[in-house]
Amino acid sequence: MHIPDGLISNPIELGVCLLMYLMFMIIFLNKYRKNHNEKNLPIVALFAAAILIIQLVEIPLPVPACVHISLITVMALYDLESSALVYTIVTIAQAFLGEGGISTLGMNLLNLAIIAPITAYYLYKFVQKYDKMLALFISGFGTITILGILVSIEYAIAGTYPITFGLTVITPIEMLVGVIEGLVTVFVMKALKTVKPELVPVLNEWGGVVKIKSIIIVVFIILVSLVALSNALHTYEEGNITLEEHHHDDQTHDHENHEDEHSDESHDGENHQEPQSQVEHEEENVEEHE
Repeated sequence: MHIPDGLISNPIELGVCLLMYLMFMIIFLNKYRKNHNEKNLPIVALFAAAILIIQLVEIPLPVPACVHISLITVMALYDLESSALVYTIVTIAQAFLGEGGISTLGMNLLNLAIIAPITAYYLYKFVQKYDKMLALFISGFGTITILGILVSIEYAIAGTYPITFGLTVITPIEMLVGVIEGLVTVFVMKALKTVKPELVPVLNEWGGVVKIKSIIIVVFIILVSLVALSNALHTYEEGNITLEEHHHDDQTHDHENHEDEHSDESHDGENHQEPQSQVEHEEENVEEHE
């Protein structure tokens, strides 16, 4: 989930995120130089181009936002250091293509090029001992959902949206996107294992069997996500009504303030005329006395 220009303008928050991204990126680049050579660069470029094209296809939502498939797990499991480099290229390119923002680029880079691949990698490692296919789904789903929570916190720190809005509207929407991401991740990884197994070394020992319990867990997550989305849409509609009422109240309050200011100016004008009338009256009395 990209953060566009204008929604977060706190220079301290944006600066801290940019510095954190640079620190982590230096670490990743050093590891990349030690573990890879120039022969790996074409693969990085291929992944970057493919992911950029895939992310141009947006999923419409019933709220004023669009999301897309990220394939973060696919890239992170191929190589964690390469994934940081790929998503740096993709995020910068998207910022100049109107997806995301220029002023928030450091924050988007931290979220998408550093935090997301690390989250995807370790979520898979944590679940893979139980079932590799479930681990792929959980990695895709969990990464997008955690990004939704992270962005909600970032919005709350910046004062853009309250944390309750982020957790009850933004995060449930990201949960549904996470479900799609998880299913696509499983499909893509299985296809790559058939066509290009060297790109998915984590599935080398997988026998192709999916446990029934894993299917039940996936179905449960999908149902919970749908319920959460339904509540999010209801909350969003109520929030829109509240915002419209609040906007109307603000306009009424501004109009009343304007009328009060106008009446104060009229009153000041009357007070200003009274001394003039008194002066004229005194001058008339002086002339009569003379």
